[in-house]
Amino acid sequence: MLSFSSASNDSVPDPHVSAGHPYICFYSGPGRIIFTVFKVVHVVTILPLCTFILYLGLQQMQKKTPASSAATSHCDVFTYHIVAMELIGVIGFFLSFFGNYMDDTNVFIYGFMVFSVTAYGQIFFHMLTSVERYLAAVHPVSYLGLKNEKGVRIRNVTVVWVWLLCFASIGYMTTGSYIILDTFLNVLATAVIFFCCVSVLFALIRPGPGRKRPDQSKQRAFCTILVILGVLMVRLSFGLVWVGLDLTGNAARCLTMVCTTGVNLPSSLVLPLLFLHRAGKLACCIK
Repeated sequence: MLSFSSASNDSVPDPHVSAGHPYICFYSGPGRIIFTVFKVVHVVTILPLCTFILYLGLQQMQKKTPASSAATSHCDVFTYHIVAMELIGVIGFFLSFFGNYMDDTNVFIYGFMVFSVTAYGQIFFHMLTSVERYLAAVHPVSYLGLKNEKGVRIRNVTVVWVWLLCFASIGYMTTGSYIILDTFLNVLATAVIFFCCVSVLFALIRPGPGRKRPDQSKQRAFCTILVILGVLMVRLSFGLVWVGLDLTGNAARCLTMVCTTGVNLPSSLVLPLLFLHRAGKLACCIK
């Protein structure tokens, strides 16, 4: 059995990658191998998917007029941005990969920060899509009011703030206080996503006027939201477990942190796959 505790005892070629910093979990020992395997699988899975979605988005932009572009679904816009985050994360992985295997710790740390920051952005956009589903299902009248020009401005400002927060977190990570940011973001995201998804589920199981039970479209939507909730809760719960282990100095913290790169893959696929399903590109797979 591979021992992750040995990683902290290895000699480290750079003071930035110290035994007490989480970078060491990915830089040396078995963590390097497990991290590389997980991220290669992630890149091979997500890169063609995200590239195809951006291609479809560019096609739609060329066909639409400015008025119709403003009416683009908020969820689709969030998906475009989360896809862009994923592609930036791929660049970060390649930087960290080459830095790791070329023993260049500066390149490794820069790459690690890039894909770590995009992970924060993904959580923000998952929260935004959950809030959008909540408004659409529980407060449909208010939601319709957000589809006008004012709603588009609110959405665009929110998206800009998410990107700014992601870039600002780079500076925060360099202070070594990453655990505070991780704890806050995981707790906040868990509360928001759980509340929104459960509220939507309750709204979907209520039969409409004149119906004794929900129709088939609501049943399909119920199953979709349930899957989304399950996938996101696994990701966020795993993050909270790692935060707890890191705070207590548990020896399993390295193994848990490295495994998050594999656990995060299903949540990275949720919005892109739903986008392709709405676009009719998965009709052969989902009936």
